[in-house]
Amino acid sequence: MNGLTRWRDPNTLAPWSAFRDMEDGFNRLLGELTRDFSGGDLTPALDIRETDEGFVVEAEMPGLTKDDITVSVREDVVTLKGVRSESREEEGEDHYHHVERRCGTIQRSFRIPGGFDADKIDAKYENGVLILTLPKRAEEQPKQISVNVN
Repeated sequence: MNGLTRWRDPNTLAPWSAFRDMEDGFNRLLGELTRDFSGGDLTPALDIRETDEGFVVEAEMPGLTKDDITVSVREDVVTLKGVRSESREEEGEDHYHHVERRCGTIQRSFRIPGGFDADKIDAKYENGVLILTLPKRAEEQPKQISVNVN
């Protein structure tokens, strides 16, 4: 387990803090175990923000090229998928002492509330971040109503 534990002065600890520390350690251990032994898909972290015109999605997908990434849409669900291939050679002079970077399928699906215009999606990949711009449907965009003075 690769984690640092913060030192705490035992004279200033509340009675229940020992249980909290034990719970934190247990959660760290479970996180390490599920990361190391899950064998499943990697899940990219993402941010989704709404603008007046649509939605902007930023997904962390480091170590890929644009050709490694696919974006698919079905109804209002967006699926991001990429494949990070094994880059370490089995033979050679390099001997790894510690390996944390995982290879495999990176995948994430999410629903956009209210929908979007799938025909006008823009996708960019910059510095390991996939940036999707999902415009709102014309009927979903806010309309300005002018107020007349009588």
